[in-house]
Amino acid sequence: MPIEEEHMTQIAPNSAVTDVRQSPNYSPGRPAGAPNQIVIHHWGVDGQTHQGVVGYLCSRSNHGASAHYVASAGRVTQLVSDRDRAWHAGPSGNPRGIGIECRPEMSDGDFETVAGLVAAIRSEHGDLPLRGHRDHMSTACPGRWYARLRDLDARARQIAGGAAPAAPAPAPAGGGLAMDGVIGWASIRALQAALGTPVDGEVWGQWAPNRVYVPAAGGGWVWDRSGSGSAVIRALQAALGVGADGLIGPDTVRAWQARLGVAVDGYLGAVTARAIQTALNAGRVW
Repeated sequence: MPIEEEHMTQIAPNSAVTDVRQSPNYSPGRPAGAPNQIVIHHWGVDGQTHQGVVGYLCSRSNHGASAHYVASAGRVTQLVSDRDRAWHAGPSGNPRGIGIECRPEMSDGDFETVAGLVAAIRSEHGDLPLRGHRDHMSTACPGRWYARLRDLDARARQIAGGAAPAAPAPAPAGGGLAMDGVIGWASIRALQAALGTPVDGEVWGQWAPNRVYVPAAGGGWVWDRSGSGSAVIRALQAALGVGADGLIGPDTVRAWQARLGVAVDGYLGAVTARAIQTALNAGRVW
């Protein structure tokens, strides 16, 4: 049965949480022991809203479902304290699992936000492994996320500073850009050449707080507080028809994603980076 509100455990959100809404659907405490895994879920059907999923998991009439967190690009809602058991992964996953409900479309922004949440959870509970819902029950959940659990683990470790980025993929036989999902010196040089700006492999004067919107940035990006901007970004912005201040940010990324035909969320992650590399290998910017 759901816990009465007066007996609910107070949630102490971690650094990745943007908002809290207490779900009544949980069991108090961890009698089997402290959390020993993070269980990744998806919402099931594309097109649902973050707030709609939060509302469902906080309803007393949803047949006993909940999770510790609901996560999508730029937003993490905590529903159940990590100290308590959410109802998300059955008798093998609930006792010691921390459950994250993820947006099924798995855009770059979704991926980056979930990786940041995993890093924050690990900072409090130790090096917990990632598991999929399907590891505990007969289900297709977590959908697209299941094939990316290793990538998610690696990105969370990068965010936490516990591991170096993976080595770049080898360049294709034809000598084009490696399809490694990292916009580093080689991709920057190709972009500069395509836009007709000086070619040096560097993107200078980028506003440091905007670094979060370019998780695929590799070597060659200069992040500082000068806000002086870069010629290649100004040229890109002019071509996209957005404000040409020379600073990469969510508006520029969204406009570029729309031209590339990838999910539009304002985060230049690996999926968007590979689309950029594909275009540059064909002599295009999108």
